[in-house]
Amino acid sequence: MVRILERYAMYESFASGGMAEVHFGRVLGAVDFSRPVAIKKLHPMLAADPEFVARFLDEARLASRVQHPNVVQTLDAVSSQGELFVVLEYIHGSSLAQLLAAARASGERVPPQVAAAIMFDTLEGLHAAHEARDARGEPLELVHRDVSPQNVLVGLDGSARVLDFGVAKARGRSQVTRDGTLRGKLGYMAPEQLSGDASPASDVFAASIVLWEMLTNQRLFAGDHEGAIVGKVMFEPIPNPRELVPELSPSLGEVVARGLERDPSRRFESARAMAVALQATSPVATPIEVAAWVAGLVDPSVAARAARLARIEQDSVTRYAPSPPAPPAGHGAAPSSDPQATVPSFPAVSTAPSTAERRRARWPLAVVAAVLALGVALGVFRRDPLPTIATTVAAPTPVVSVAPPASAEPVASAPAPASAPAPTPASSPSAAAARPKARSTTTRPSCSPPYSVDARGLRKYKPECFR
Repeated sequence: MVRILERYAMYESFASGGMAEVHFGRVLGAVDFSRPVAIKKLHPMLAADPEFVARFLDEARLASRVQHPNVVQTLDAVSSQGELFVVLEYIHGSSLAQLLAAARASGERVPPQVAAAIMFDTLEGLHAAHEARDARGEPLELVHRDVSPQNVLVGLDGSARVLDFGVAKARGRSQVTRDGTLRGKLGYMAPEQLSGDASPASDVFAASIVLWEMLTNQRLFAGDHEGAIVGKVMFEPIPNPRELVPELSPSLGEVVARGLERDPSRRFESARAMAVALQATSPVATPIEVAAWVAGLVDPSVAARAARLARIEQDSVTRYAPSPPAPPAGHGAAPSSDPQATVPSFPAVSTAPSTAERRRARWPLAVVAAVLALGVALGVFRRDPLPTIATTVAAPTPVVSVAPPASAEPVASAPAPASAPAPTPASSPSAAAARPKARSTTTRPSCSPPYSVDARGLRKYKPECFR
């Protein structure tokens, strides 16, 4: 079952802890972008507890401030339908606890150079956490407080990474540990941490316990009950790993012994200082060598997880990738049984007319439009000797006053239109008597057009053109 959380697709869980369970997930981005992630979901029974909610959110906030290749990256935090989720970098591999259990079951110890490489990465990740700063640039004074094989993840890429800052101590953390409550695993706590005073040196002590156990393939502080474990951590002498594995180099044994000093001031001054000493005194395996060792010990669950992740990726492709174009109707054919046969591809068929067809269909309309436009243009620009009567002007048309000649009698009626035949003198003697005397032979003023245009664009008709 797939659940969509904003821009993430969440699938089934593949791991579970005391506070949360971890699910497969994928980022669903633009332009078919997708990548696997791990989505950590707070257990429903704890979601109603303010303390657990605060711890869950603080873990995401603190871990997001630690940017280092040897720390599992916290990418996002999501709230959906009253539930909290933290999106983490997905690392394909196994926890160091699983790898040590597999090594014990097979009766072999971790090669010293591989143990040194895993611890070198772990110390570098812890140093990055100890040096982390908040958004204002102030030191967070972060202490992991739960360094153990369960919280070291060794990937099939040959790199080790620190994870789970759920019980980390930091300056200004909103969630405060209750009085008398210890955070972490007793078998990996420094003496001062048991007293409630954890510091970066406490993480160095815990990391040294993990290195001791990798080299000897045994538990350092084990007991039947919590009191026995606390007694061993506080008072029982801590053997040098060379006492159990004599073939280890003396310098490597000294590095482990110094990291396990009960007095914090006698340990390495920082996690990086121990990493540098480890690299200087012992051969360190390459990532390729570590990856080969991990691949030889991983249990079937890792292979099953890889297969499930591959199916999720295929599901992401088929669910979110665009579908290929379907073959045109009438071209369907039975699939070939030959796996080497080349399947012909057909272009997508569209029922809409092509561009060329649309152009051919438009040219008759274009010709008609051109003819109409030509006719309109000829009508507009044709010179008419008579003034146009129906003319729209922007201002009122001026009144034209036409004065008749002094010798002429008043005209009884309007003149006949130009298209009517002129009356002859024989048939209309009264008209002849009323006709004005012949004009002089002087040149007639230009009446084409019979008006002038002033500076305001108004027409002023010429009176002499209407006599």
